[in-house]
Amino acid sequence: MIPKRCISFIILVLIQSCQESAVSLYNKGVDFFENRQYDSSIVYITRALEVGSTDSLFEISAYYWRGLSYSHAGKYSLASKDFSKVLSIDTAYAYVYTLRGVAYTHAEQFDLAIADFTKAIGLEPDSAGAYVFRGTAFDDKGMSQKAIEDYSKAIELDSNEMTAYNRRGLLYLYEGKYDLAIRDFTKVIENDPLDAKNYDNRGAAYFGNKQYQLAIKDWREANRLDSKYPSLPDAKRLIGLQ
Repeated sequence: MIPKRCISFIILVLIQSCQESAVSLYNKGVDFFENRQYDSSIVYITRALEVGSTDSLFEISAYYWRGLSYSHAGKYSLASKDFSKVLSIDTAYAYVYTLRGVAYTHAEQFDLAIADFTKAIGLEPDSAGAYVFRGTAFDDKGMSQKAIEDYSKAIELDSNEMTAYNRRGLLYLYEGKYDLAIRDFTKVIENDPLDAKNYDNRGAAYFGNKQYQLAIKDWREANRLDSKYPSLPDAKRLIGLQ
């Protein structure tokens, strides 16, 4: 007969072995994520969760990383469920609300996304990124004025938030506010002068503003950087100069 003390020791060793195995599986899952092998990451972290651990921080980390893997793999419904699991354990993670909001946005659940971004902003009011993401959800929902307000707030918080300048510029362009669009696209071009689409966007704003020579100049530069954009003769024909 095995003494009770030995049984207790054996049980303790088995528990520790399981926990170490869970951590090992988890670490492999994170490694796969960092190497952009998202399906493998999901498999290993799922196995880690199945092995289990009594440590709540382990659970938070595992669901967080698996949620990221699901998100990068385009499985947004599963991603949002994992981020929800993290938030059910601890509601203080502003960034997880943002991540879940992004997953909801991709799934076109815009009201849920906006609610999550609003929660993230409440927890971290200086987060420019959360305003950009909420602005995008408003934009996708067709609420352009709300989107512009959020993009403007993001820029106020971080003057280098180029996504906000670009997306606000596009909204100004669609609304016919060409001077404002030109200003925003110019800011984006100053930050990244090698991205053809920025010149194409500003060219469209110049065209709308009837500044045709400047439009041609930008479209020519867009074509030089990326041949998929109209050539100079095509650009001239577009505006009736040839």
